[in-house]
Amino acid sequence: MKLGIVILNYNDYKTTIDLVNHIKNYDAIDHLVVVDNKSSNDSLKILKKANDATWDLIASSENKGYASGNNIGIKYLINNFDVDIIGIVNPDIKFSNEFIYEIKKSFKENKEYAIITGLQLKPDGSISKRAFWKELNLKRLLISNSFILSKIVNNYEKYITKKLQEKKRIITVSVVEGCCFFINADDMKKIGFFDENTFLFCEEDILAKKIKQTNKKIGVNKKITFIHNHSTTIKKAFSQLKTNKLILKSKKYLLNKYITNNVIVDFLFKITSITCLLELIFIIYPYIKIKNINK
Repeated sequence: MKLGIVILNYNDYKTTIDLVNHIKNYDAIDHLVVVDNKSSNDSLKILKKANDATWDLIASSENKGYASGNNIGIKYLINNFDVDIIGIVNPDIKFSNEFIYEIKKSFKENKEYAIITGLQLKPDGSISKRAFWKELNLKRLLISNSFILSKIVNNYEKYITKKLQEKKRIITVSVVEGCCFFINADDMKKIGFFDENTFLFCEEDILAKKIKQTNKKIGVNKKITFIHNHSTTIKKAFSQLKTNKLILKSKKYLLNKYITNNVIVDFLFKITSITCLLELIFIIYPYIKIKNINK
C-alpha cells in the first residue's frame, strides 16, 4: 500500500522543516508534500530553499484554512501518485519509521476502518487528554461553549481511560484529533474530502460525521505512539480572543449543517456563545494574569 503525507505550513517554517528533515528519508513513506498555506512571513521563500528531491512543495494561492489547505495536498497526492493512504500531519508532530509501517499494516488488516492513528502523547510522555473524544451531539456542543461546564461534564480523560482499558489492539473511537491521522484515500474521495466551510477548528468532528455516513470506523492503534507539541502554530498565529471566535464560528457551522438547524437551537447557541466570551473576559483572562504574576 502506498502512503503519502500532507504537512500544512503557516508562518512556521522552522517547525515544518524540522519535521520534514526528520521523516523525509523514512522508507515507509512513499510521498511527502508540504503545502504552504499563503504564509504572511518568509515561510515559502525559506521552504523553497530547503526543498529537495525527497519532498514536494505546493504554494496555496490563498489561505482558506486548515481544511482547504490540506485538501490541496490530499488531491495532489491522489492525482499524481495514486496513493492508498493519506496522512494529515501537523508540523509539531514526531513519529518513527516503524510507526508508519504499523499504520500501513493496520489498514491492510482492518478494512472496516476509514481512519487509523496511533496513541497521541504529550512531550512529557503522558497520554494527551485530547487524543480522541466522543461524537459531538447537540447537548455536548452547547455545553462545550462554557469553559466551566465543559470541564465538569465533558470529561475527555475519563472517556480515554475507559477506551484504553479495552483489550483490542485497535480501539474504535468517535473522533480523533486532526494533528496526526491517516485516512483511506478512497474513503476520503467518497466523502468529498474535508468540508472547507470552516477556517479552523471542528474539522475533526465534521470529518467524523461524514465518515459515519459511510458506515466505516475510526480507530486508534494502541501499539504505536506519536508525540504532539500541542498547537504551537495556532498559539503563534492567533490571540486567545480571536481563537475563541473562530471556534464559535466553526461550531455554529457544524451545528447547523451536521446536527440540527432551527430557530430555538440557534437562540440557545447564541446564549451559550455569549457565556463563552463573558467567561473568557471575566474569568479566564484574570486567572491567567494572576497565574503569571505568581510565577
